[in-house]
Amino acid sequence: MSVADVVTSVNKVLTELEEKTDFQIVLFNGTFEEAKVYRQKFAAADYMFISGVTEMPIGKMKNPAQGPRMYRLGKQGKALALVTLNVETPGTALADITELKLREEFMLRQIERMKRSDPTKTLEQLYGDDPDLLERALKVRESLGEMQRELAAAVNTSRFDFPPMDRSLDDEPRMLGMVTETLAACDQLEKSSAGRKSTGS
Repeated sequence: MSVADVVTSVNKVLTELEEKTDFQIVLFNGTFEEAKVYRQKFAAADYMFISGVTEMPIGKMKNPAQGPRMYRLGKQGKALALVTLNVETPGTALADITELKLREEFMLRQIERMKRSDPTKTLEQLYGDDPDLLERALKVRESLGEMQRELAAAVNTSRFDFPPMDRSLDDEPRMLGMVTETLAACDQLEKSSAGRKSTGS
């Protein structure tokens, strides 16, 4: 039994799909560090979805401008992975606004907390007697404005979300069995690979 070269096989499929589809997706099972190595080898893909990773699904860093956007999907499907595309000019590159939207939401929550005592008043009215707090509040508002201007200027956008599913939802037995079986097979392959390396073969 032989295993085909991963990079050659994936790029062959990506080349075939490029003429037939608008976006190409690579499903990758492995660590995030491994995915980063393969990312540059799958430059024709638009997205890489990574399973087998338990870290935060959405990182704090923007995806690089070139190559597929990488997103973690966790191990056992306990959340929904959502990609929202807004394409106004076909053929033009997509802007990944995932990180910008997260920062915008964070800033909006900060301003909401600052105005909790009286939402009808401006920040200047609320903190006019405290120069330090006012300066901080105005910086938050200025940063929010910059982010919203950047978002408004984006033409074609892509956003990734990873909302968790309600705990009351039962696992679908057949799908859970497939996931469990696949994870067990991946673990076995990893152990076999490690064994071959340790013997020098």
